[in-house]
Amino acid sequence: MKPGGLIGARSSDHDGHIYFPQDSLIDELLKLIEQVVKRNGVDRNIGRHLRALFIEAGIERVEASPSALVWSKEPDESRWREHGVDILGAFVCQSGG
Repeated sequence: MKPGGLIGARSSDHDGHIYFPQDSLIDELLKLIEQVVKRNGVDRNIGRHLRALFIEAGIERVEASPSALVWSKEPDESRWREHGVDILGAFVCQSGG
């Protein structure tokens, strides 16, 4: 990276999933994603480690802040399901399954 350059990164922290009202399909989807991620050796909570990883890599100035996606039950229920299918599909493809 050039001196004075900028790196931007955003990654997930899946232990931060909070949703209401509870939905058994979303619960099952998150459990399934967890199983696939563990099988692939991926840290699904890498987001909480990004700042430390950049510092460890020698980046001199590191600024960090949280972000969140907010979806409601309606009208976003189908978006939740599509998002879950997309995530699960990506993990399955990465694992060769």
